[in-house]
Amino acid sequence: MRRHANFVENVPYFMIMMTALELNGAGPALLHGLGLAMLFMRTMHVIGFKADTLQTIPRAIAGFGTLLVSLTAAGVLVSQFAGGRALDPEPAQPTTWSIRRPDEDEREAKALL
Repeated sequence: MRRHANFVENVPYFMIMMTALELNGAGPALLHGLGLAMLFMRTMHVIGFKADTLQTIPRAIAGFGTLLVSLTAAGVLVSQFAGGRALDPEPAQPTTWSIRRPDEDEREAKALL
């Protein structure tokens, strides 16, 4: 039962962070790296629970690794929110806006004819 409870405690909020990262434009390398790291940590957690004692090295690695992966995802989200667009392979190009009056468009259209 404890294996399932630990999964339910950690994975849903991680998946929410992954969704937010993707929606904010994080690169595929970052998303795949975080996802694979979390999958590895969850596998280590199961291996650590197969032992007779609960204090095993794989379980300790999994606990620390899960925390580290989650904090990394949270840190990137905070930097994206702050405007840094962290680890974005292609920075967004700034857009330029010009405000024109409707009569200027008519004058240009007449000039082209």
